[in-house]
Amino acid sequence: MKIRTKILLLLILGAIVPLAVSYVFADRLLFYNFKSTVEKQIKINAFEAADKIDVKLNWMVDSCDMAMKALPLENVSFEELTPVLAIPFNQLNFINVIAVIDKQGKSVVPPFYLTGNDARMNDRKSFGPDDLNAFAKSIPCAEAFSASMAIGPVFLLSDGSPSMVIAIKVPSYSGESMVAALGVSLESMCNVDIKDKYSYGVLLDNQGNNICGNSDNLLKKNMNFKVVESLNSGKIKD
Repeated sequence: MKIRTKILLLLILGAIVPLAVSYVFADRLLFYNFKSTVEKQIKINAFEAADKIDVKLNWMVDSCDMAMKALPLENVSFEELTPVLAIPFNQLNFINVIAVIDKQGKSVVPPFYLTGNDARMNDRKSFGPDDLNAFAKSIPCAEAFSASMAIGPVFLLSDGSPSMVIAIKVPSYSGESMVAALGVSLESMCNVDIKDKYSYGVLLDNQGNNICGNSDNLLKKNMNFKVVESLNSGKIKD
């Protein structure tokens, strides 16, 4: 073997190979550090968004509770009940429909809601038969009679917007308890600001169903269920 060839081999083995190995390890270390930093920031953004949603949701529930309990329903006859229901409806612009249910599960008076131009002028959802049907199926009537307040499952209106029912036990003119069922819009939950403008998010219910948000295929339906299952089982920690 020529001396020049030996020198080249020594250079390759003594300098170029170690540099190449160092580059590979440095590149991998940089990648894992970057990945760890990104995952940490995504987690921070997710918890911040969840906290904002939690505050909004608690405020909505408390507002509905206070608005209904402020009404002297024990002194209001059933004939006078419908115009009285307009008071909390007009006070809280996230309410789209209010119904009052007796212990037999029947509506005491026709549900209060707006349609067509009246709904648009008051910045409310226009309710149709399909919307009322979805609303009625989501009322946790038995739970509200038992626990004084209950929140129903998320359901979608005919225009695709998410809603839920807040059911509150209230007194009545007859002396029997009733349940006031308030159908509330969850669209404000879908407008939570995320600090990182490059982040995307979806809002899931406790079954992993997509309530709102553009996942851009980042979260598949079966993945949603896995995420919620992990949250419920406590596998995901702060």
